[in-house]
Amino acid sequence: MKTYIQSSLFRFLMMILTAISFSVCYIDLINVMIKKNNIYLHLNTCLIFSICFIIFLIINIFLFRKKIKVNKYIVILSILMSIFIYIGDSYRTYDTLISTNIIYIFGYFYFFLYLFYYLINIIKKWKQEEDIKNTFIRKHIFLISIITLVLGWAIYHIAFYPMILSKDPSFQLLQALGERTKYSDYSVLLDPNVNITNHHPVLHTLFLGSCLKLGRLLVNDNFGLYIYVFIQSIFMIFTLSYTLVFMKKYGVKTRYLLIVLCLYTFLPFFPLYSLNANKDVYFSLFIVWLVMILFSIIYGKEKQISIRKCILLFVILLLMSLFRNNGIYLVCLLFPFVIYYLKNNRLKVLTVFGLVIVLFFSYTNILLPYFKITPGSDREKLSVFFQQTARYIKYNEKDLSKKDKKYINKVLNYKTVKRKYNPNLSDPVKNTYRLTVTKKDMSNYYKVWFKGLIKHPYTYVDATINNTYGYFDPLEKHWYVYTDYCDVVNGKIDYHYNSLYELRKIISIYGGVMHYVPIISLLTSISFYVFILLSMSIYLLFKKKYKYLIVLNPLLVSLLVCISSPANTYFRYAMPIIFSIPLVVGLWLVIDKNRNAYL
Repeated sequence: MKTYIQSSLFRFLMMILTAISFSVCYIDLINVMIKKNNIYLHLNTCLIFSICFIIFLIINIFLFRKKIKVNKYIVILSILMSIFIYIGDSYRTYDTLISTNIIYIFGYFYFFLYLFYYLINIIKKWKQEEDIKNTFIRKHIFLISIITLVLGWAIYHIAFYPMILSKDPSFQLLQALGERTKYSDYSVLLDPNVNITNHHPVLHTLFLGSCLKLGRLLVNDNFGLYIYVFIQSIFMIFTLSYTLVFMKKYGVKTRYLLIVLCLYTFLPFFPLYSLNANKDVYFSLFIVWLVMILFSIIYGKEKQISIRKCILLFVILLLMSLFRNNGIYLVCLLFPFVIYYLKNNRLKVLTVFGLVIVLFFSYTNILLPYFKITPGSDREKLSVFFQQTARYIKYNEKDLSKKDKKYINKVLNYKTVKRKYNPNLSDPVKNTYRLTVTKKDMSNYYKVWFKGLIKHPYTYVDATINNTYGYFDPLEKHWYVYTDYCDVVNGKIDYHYNSLYELRKIISIYGGVMHYVPIISLLTSISFYVFILLSMSIYLLFKKKYKYLIVLNPLLVSLLVCISSPANTYFRYAMPIIFSIPLVVGLWLVIDKNRNAYL
């Protein structure tokens, strides 16, 4: 079904409505940034949309009498984007949904209707154009990619040698050395003499610590830290380079491969995260491999999955589960879809997934307790509930009885929860979680929580959206790379940067500026990648190519993890999606001989 937009009066009125939407949104955004003393950085967001709006007006003027064909796919995308901006502006400005701002949906809808219409037409023309006729580049794309990334990332490694430490891996290093950290205080230790916990995956903590100890034995602590970075960077460069080989195998054009290679080289978060010791880097790379394996299985014409692919799938799923505690949820949510579609391979699929699940739970419930390693605190799974409770106390405390308060206080420190509530971060509330909590305490807490849900459901909705809207709203800006020096390990580990302070400063400025350069900044925006993911999912639904949604399943589950995460607009939580999107888009752009989309 196609609709034609041709009424001059209708288009004129919609242009006025769009202009009003832009104006009101800018005023709200500027007011918020003034309050946060951050107006300079966020004015660039206004500039981006101003440029887009000017282009939009020019297009409308020159094509005022031309019929514009739009289909359901474009309409749904436009509505989605408009709703995201409306919700984002409401929560960023007013901390709740404001009905008067619903005008945004209508104004921005018209703007995005045109934007997506022209973008899709550009993509169609691009797909019809002849590819670059350079067999050397295509033939040697893997080697070219490796050399390019090694040379392009070298300056980052020189400037930030031995690694960029943030707080989480810093505490992991201390745990690996047997030091007591804050994570030892989050749970009742199985053995007071064993300070390492599974709050962060033990395998990753031990890997970090082993590299440090090896370097300390050979040269010094810095050398040990760089051993970890070197291994991680080799794996990262190999993985990203192989995505180009994989896309080439399925017919992706050379020009797109070169565009992706440029993104890998010049987007600062790739080289900067190759230097970062967070567990999310390995986890995100495992997701990229999982996407490639799933695609090769789903698209493959062989009736039986090869043993080689089964082994690869098993290894990746197991490593995912061991390198991130919520990785096992992804495995469990992927399993029913894979076993449903791969009817001829159900025994193999059942064996692979069954082994992963059995080994993981044996590892966490038998092996770790045997070595007196304490599991992570249950509070990590309750971020959403605790944020909802904290907001309820802040805005609806009068509806809580003394018994309700007592039950909450058994789980969270009731006296401090209201003061510590941060709409965008649940950590302050989670930190009031009591170690003495029993099953009965949690049962009583859930009863109070459910009572609050019945009385004030809107409060719970506000709490959740406030903590997640930044993953969808293109106007929300937040830091996305680590460049600062972390002193958590000082006194325990001889960790220090070299004397190239000016070079580090230049790189940090480059990374920061890119986040706010009009248009280009979209490439560093979480919502940009999330929207591409949702767009492709909707497209596959419309085309009834449901089997390819299995390939997107790991990314969609990662999005659910972001929604249930403790922090709003947190880049490293969205990294599995961001790292995988260039690959997935390349496969989506390819059409086979029967005109069936790969993705």
